[in-house]
Amino acid sequence: MCSFILSVTPEAVQLRIALNQLLGEHAILAIQATQRGLVGGKDFNAVAKQLDRNSVAISKAIGSVYGNAAANQFLNGKNLWRAHIGYFVDYTVATA
Repeated sequence: MCSFILSVTPEAVQLRIALNQLLGEHAILAIQATQRGLVGGKDFNAVAKQLDRNSVAISKAIGSVYGNAAANQFLNGKNLWRAHIGYFVDYTVATA
């Protein structure tokens, strides 16, 4: 038996659910964007835009708990979320 009690707030649970869903979507969109970028798919730009909308949604989920400054830092901070997507795009272009 555990000797401590884990306190979970409804907000924490909702954030965890939202992030699980959004990060799952992110993985699928990243795979789709990489595949379309590699083969020159006509819908690459549409998939890339949806991937960015997903990134904004993730940052808003973070901001709902930690505030707008944290959301912006996550999304646009140096070498953070949008930057890593750019690195995948660069890799895909170089591979193609």
